[in-house]
Amino acid sequence: MVESGLYGILNKEWKTTCRILFGEELGELKEYEQWLKEYFPPIGKRISHVSGKEVTLVTDYYSPNARFVSSDEITEKAIEPLTINEIKDIDSIIEAISEKWEYTGNRILGNSAYVESSDVVVDSRYVLDSVDITESAYIFGSSLARRGSKYSFGSHFFGQGEFLVRVGAAFNAKRVFESIFVGDSSDIYFSHNCMGCNELLFSFFQRNKRYCIGNLQLPKEKYLSLKKKILQEVVEELKKSKRFPSIFKLVSNEKPPAGITIPTPKKEENDMRPIEKAFSSTFRIILNKEVYGIQNYEKWLSKYLMET
Repeated sequence: MVESGLYGILNKEWKTTCRILFGEELGELKEYEQWLKEYFPPIGKRISHVSGKEVTLVTDYYSPNARFVSSDEITEKAIEPLTINEIKDIDSIIEAISEKWEYTGNRILGNSAYVESSDVVVDSRYVLDSVDITESAYIFGSSLARRGSKYSFGSHFFGQGEFLVRVGAAFNAKRVFESIFVGDSSDIYFSHNCMGCNELLFSFFQRNKRYCIGNLQLPKEKYLSLKKKILQEVVEELKKSKRFPSIFKLVSNEKPPAGITIPTPKKEENDMRPIEKAFSSTFRIILNKEVYGIQNYEKWLSKYLMET
């Protein structure tokens, strides 16, 4: 990480966020960069053929032979139409276009300021190493932030969030650490699928609950005492290793002990006929040819699907 004035500002907010979540600072932001970006989507990094500066792209699916420019290098100029020989077949069209085509990154739009190494940032400020950020501030190593989110580090797909560290799929969530799918909740740690909740640790599929550890509701004083002890252990490991296992890795892959049964959900039988029909009709409308067997096109159709 290249330290800059923006990094200094975000480093300060990182320390503030850690004090809010854990009661103390953990150290420098750069020490946790790799861990914070562990689940970052595969973004693109290219070099501008105009200036040689680095160009950040919201995705890495571009051809390695394509040409790139930074959005601040775009110039308006007329492009001559292709000639009759250049449109005689698809190969000729692609060859002619490729000589004129440029892709753009570092797209900083609207009323944005203090943005570095990021792409598709709209009406936002103090954004570093992030993509697809709208109406948000103090964002690092994050993506798909929306609607007034602030102080996010290593988080993805969230809106109206504040003080988030390694959080995914959250809305109106405040002070959340290492959790997925959280809504209208605050002070949530190592939890999943919790809505309308406050003060949870290691809890799952909870609704309108508070003061729970492992889905067990506790008296407030007992909860706060255990929370302090548990978070102190987390802090010690973070300071030592500069990372902490995610909720995806805390559970063993081994089979449960004998005597513990886990119900096997009934396998659903999916009727693909409506999807097949829709795919065939869409193909016919667009390309004037009807095809069958969507499974034969599955790899092509899912090529740009976001990895999960």
